[in-house]
Amino acid sequence: MAIVKMDKISVIGLSNESATVLSALQKIGRVEITTPTENELKFTENSVAIAEIEAQKTEERRRAQVGTIDFTQQDESRIIGSEAIDSEAIDSDIMTGGLEMETYKLSKNGIEMVVTNLGCAIISLEIPAKGGKLDVVLGLDNAQDYAAKKHPFFGVAVGRVANRIGDGKFELSGNAYQLETNDGPHHLHGGSNGFDKKVWDVESATDDKIVFVLESPDGDAGYPGNLTARITYTITDANALRIDYEAATDTETICNLTNHSYFNLFGHDANNVYDHELEIYSDEITAVDAGLIPTGGYVDVAGTPFDFRKVKTIGQDLQAAGDVNGTGGYDHNYVLRGPGIAASVYAPETGIRMTVSTNSPGMQLYTGNFIDGTGKGKGVTYQQHSGFCLETQLFPNAINIPSFQSCVVTKDAPQKFYTEFKFEW
Repeated sequence: MAIVKMDKISVIGLSNESATVLSALQKIGRVEITTPTENELKFTENSVAIAEIEAQKTEERRRAQVGTIDFTQQDESRIIGSEAIDSEAIDSDIMTGGLEMETYKLSKNGIEMVVTNLGCAIISLEIPAKGGKLDVVLGLDNAQDYAAKKHPFFGVAVGRVANRIGDGKFELSGNAYQLETNDGPHHLHGGSNGFDKKVWDVESATDDKIVFVLESPDGDAGYPGNLTARITYTITDANALRIDYEAATDTETICNLTNHSYFNLFGHDANNVYDHELEIYSDEITAVDAGLIPTGGYVDVAGTPFDFRKVKTIGQDLQAAGDVNGTGGYDHNYVLRGPGIAASVYAPETGIRMTVSTNSPGMQLYTGNFIDGTGKGKGVTYQQHSGFCLETQLFPNAINIPSFQSCVVTKDAPQKFYTEFKFEW
C-alpha cells in the first residue's frame, strides 16, 4: 500500500477513479507517493475522503485553466492501426501518458498521408507523379518504430520550442530558466523529451483532416506554464497539406512549433536532394555564431551560397554553404519577406512541384546533413542529404534577442501559425 502526499495531505488507498487522477497529477509534479508509516495507517478513511475531494478539485482547476478535449467528432473508421507500446522495445525518452499509439490515413484528390499520434509524425505522404504515386517524405515503417528507434526527427512535430536556444537559458518575467542542453552546450527542439517523444490525443479525425492535442504541464522539459498545443493536418481542395499550429497557456511561457518532415520530390528512396530546383522568397538569413545560435544580426544573401532568390538546384552551392559554418550543408534560418509564399521546389524527373506558404517570419532550410546512413526506414537506408526540410518558424533563440519577433505566449495572447505545402504534378 502507498500513501499519496498532496498539498501536505497524506492519504491511503484510493478508489480507481481517484487513483487515475492522482497518477496524472503525479506526472506533473503535483503529488508525491511515499511508503506509509504506522501512524498514518490509522487514518485511512478520513484521508481517503480528503484526498479524493482535493484530487477532483485540483484536476478541475487544471482543466479549467488549460482547456479540455472534445472527442465527439472522432471518426474511428480513419484509424488504420492501433498499437499498445511494447515497453521492452520503447525508447526511454518516449512519454506515452498511458495512451496507445494510433495510425491514421488521410486522403483527397489522389494525395494519401499516413500519420501517427506519436509525435504527430507524418509516416508517409504519397503524391501523384509522372510514373505513378510517390512517397515524398523520409520516415520509418510504422508507429512502433518511431517509439523504438532513434531517428533525426523524421516527420514529427517539434516543441515546445523548435530549433536552438543558446546555452539552454532564458529569462521570463524576472525568472531565470535552465533547459536541457542536448545539442552541445545548447537546447534543441524542446530537448530529449520534446513534443516529438509524446503520444498526443486525437481530438477529431475525418477523411482529410486530423486534429492532435497535447497538454504539456508546467515544468515539462523545464519550461514554465501549462501549455495546450493543438496541431491540425488538413489535405485541402487545392492539393495542399495545411498544418495549423495553436498554443494556449494559463501563464507566461514560450513556444515555437514546427514540423520536421524531410522531403524528397524524386521519392523518399532517391539517393539525394541535389537536383531539386529551389526558390526561396527571402533576401536575408539570420547571422549565427559557431554554434549556429543567432546573434541578432542579418546576412544579405546576395553573392553568397545562401542566395535562392532565383531558382537554382539545392546541390549547386550546398558544399560551399556547409563550409561557412561547418554544417555539411544548409542549416540556416531564412528571413521571409512576409506572410504568403515562402519557397517553391520542383523535381523535373517526377514533375512534382511543392510551394510552401506560411505566416511565420522564418524558415529553416536543412538538408539532412547529419543523416549518417545508420537509420533505415520504409526499406531504405537513408544517407546524408537524402531529404530536405523547410521548417517554418519563429527565429531561433528568439527569447534571448529582443529585436526578433517574440515567442512568448500568455493567457491573453495565444499563438497561431500555419504552413501549407501545396503540390502540383
